[in-house]
Amino acid sequence: MTGTSAGFLPPGILDARLKAEKDYWLEKMSGARSALAMPVDFRRSAGQRASVKRIDLDLDDSAKAKILGICNGKAELSLAALAAALKVCLRKWSGLEDITLCTTIHEQYGELAALNRVLALRDRVDDSATLLELMHDVKRTLFGAYANQKYPFDRLLDLVGLARPDARVPLTNVAILMRNINNRENLSHLRFDATFLFSVDGGDLSGSMEYDARLFRRGTVEMLAAHFSEVITMIALRNDKKVGEVQLSSPSTDDRFSHELPLRSLIFGGPASGYPARDHGALAEGACEVPPLARNSHRRYFPLTLEQQRLWSLDHKDPGSPADGIFALLNITGKLDPKVVEESVNEMAGRHEILRTTFATSEERVIQVVAPRSRVKLSFVDLSALEQGEREREASRLASEMAHSRFDLGRGPLLKLALARLTGTDHRLLLSAHGIIFDRASISAFARELTALYGAISEGSPLPTAPTFQFGDFALWQRKRLQERVSEERPENEQGKMGPGPSGPSRGARASRVTMSVAAEVKQALEQLGRGEGVTLFTVLLAGFSTLLYRHHAEGEITVAVPNPNRELFETEGMIGPLATQLLVRTKVSGDTSFRHLLSRVSEAVSEAYANRDLPVEALIQKSNGGGRTKERLFPQAVFSFSPTAREKFELPSLTIDVAEVLNGTRESNFFMDMQETGEGLAASITYDGETFEPRTIEIMTAHFKAMLSDAAARPDTRLIDLSLDGNVEAGAADSAPGFQPTDEVEQFDFQF
Repeated sequence: MTGTSAGFLPPGILDARLKAEKDYWLEKMSGARSALAMPVDFRRSAGQRASVKRIDLDLDDSAKAKILGICNGKAELSLAALAAALKVCLRKWSGLEDITLCTTIHEQYGELAALNRVLALRDRVDDSATLLELMHDVKRTLFGAYANQKYPFDRLLDLVGLARPDARVPLTNVAILMRNINNRENLSHLRFDATFLFSVDGGDLSGSMEYDARLFRRGTVEMLAAHFSEVITMIALRNDKKVGEVQLSSPSTDDRFSHELPLRSLIFGGPASGYPARDHGALAEGACEVPPLARNSHRRYFPLTLEQQRLWSLDHKDPGSPADGIFALLNITGKLDPKVVEESVNEMAGRHEILRTTFATSEERVIQVVAPRSRVKLSFVDLSALEQGEREREASRLASEMAHSRFDLGRGPLLKLALARLTGTDHRLLLSAHGIIFDRASISAFARELTALYGAISEGSPLPTAPTFQFGDFALWQRKRLQERVSEERPENEQGKMGPGPSGPSRGARASRVTMSVAAEVKQALEQLGRGEGVTLFTVLLAGFSTLLYRHHAEGEITVAVPNPNRELFETEGMIGPLATQLLVRTKVSGDTSFRHLLSRVSEAVSEAYANRDLPVEALIQKSNGGGRTKERLFPQAVFSFSPTAREKFELPSLTIDVAEVLNGTRESNFFMDMQETGEGLAASITYDGETFEPRTIEIMTAHFKAMLSDAAARPDTRLIDLSLDGNVEAGAADSAPGFQPTDEVEQFDFQF
């Protein structure tokens, strides 16, 4: 693996000659496990070639001077300080205490280490240690590695029983080098996801980071670079601070990444989410490879994904139902040319096969049929001549009409667009699509690409690069992947039976919605509770939602579906199509359980659901029910979603596109709660099936949820059955639903804006 001459000596002779060094490394690496020091954004594909990008590290001048002064200008000591800073960052990012970095042998003594070129720098990053203490620990590790650098690294991995997949180091995915003393060529035969390179030259310290752009988003790398600079400054100026007290800057609600935050971050934390990361035992999965996505450019027919199959089965029972649709409202501010919008949309249809896809039956199988060309019609309505009140009413009527669009899966079109002009600089783009070709993340991808295409076409500039992979490629990939996973998980007699999955009862299309808000002080108290228990705000809110269902249903086990964008492959980043799946989070609940205890149960349940996210829902249901059918319950399709960003905005010099509303049809769930962070606290939107629930019932449940969150934040050790439902925390005040009058201003309507 290392390309050294270690193989010339039999292991027995090698170990005898270098016994002291062998003993050092065995003690140093005892108990080491495969892990990623830096969690990746995208899954690794088999045979994937790295796309190496570089970013310079912007280090504070005074901090650099102080570091060089502390280290007396010595490259070795400077490397120890830099490695300590990096380990603090990775501790915060991964939740791991056991952090290993790779470096090379000291070049000055290279002739003494003819059998080896690679060193492992392993330290326990203890939250109770000061930054200065950690720096000394890392220095001892570095100098100990140099003193024992003759023992071959590949032999060490054999001794500790760690496999070496595809020239990657199982201990870590991050390397650190000081050019003055480390020869980078000594690592050329190994693959690292990120490499930090530094040099001390002429009294100046400089650094850069190289990373694999197929594994990390640019925003992730920029944030890590900023955090590294912050920690270096702390080490230079405030090194008496404890590691656990280091607070890295996190993006504000308005400044978070423009893309949807990965579900992993919502569940397990990390700097991108604004919550401390925790070691959930799944970081090593980032080192595991999945089959690569292949382009099938000459195919016009593709199989359905399991989600598409489920939706097709539902449509077969109730053709054209709006309950299977997804609706979005995009506010466009600025001077807009409707003809350029239509041209941009049709350019998008040419670039995304799913936008010109219909569905047919062939040899008793349903298939996706991609049309060679298709034109998307953009309906344009000018309301600017109407009075303001009339304009808003007409715009709301158009939105409601679009939200209730019906679709013919065999004939299409399955995407409908309308543009309403309210004033010369105020437009609303209404999008209605069948869920068999669109999901919520597709709305963001659509708006982002529409913005880019509109800007290029209106300016006469070259168009952005078209996507390489299509949704049909993903459908083929998923089928292959599921066949492998299901074969592993199911008994032999169940293999191959990959049906359409549970469809649930057929529901009406009368979608209604209520909204509510949670005050900033309650949100802050919930965050503080979560931090104390080592869970994210998402987990706290999911526990509150599960409590609400328990109090209104009194079942011992609550099942909640959590939407998973399922865009963990680099190739699916900007893909349009229904990639989303659901995590089934099953939690055992009893009235005697305290809310604090429920947090740990929900945390375990959502961790298990995330670990099984590749399995189809039907397989999970059969697994958890011993192969039997699920019992119909009051909330068989309760869905909870949380986003740390209230809205997404995409800007050009002349206009801004704002994703104002995204609503799912009620077939996906009869009770869908979507929560978002705002500058004033939290906002919640509950979309429900008006044929299943009375508006008054939903109003009461909404107010109960708000009251329970407030009480749980104030009294987390209270039993669930004793949590207040009316905001009065006095004993005996709960469960007053029949006479309860909601105090929050609740909006109830049918797709009105």
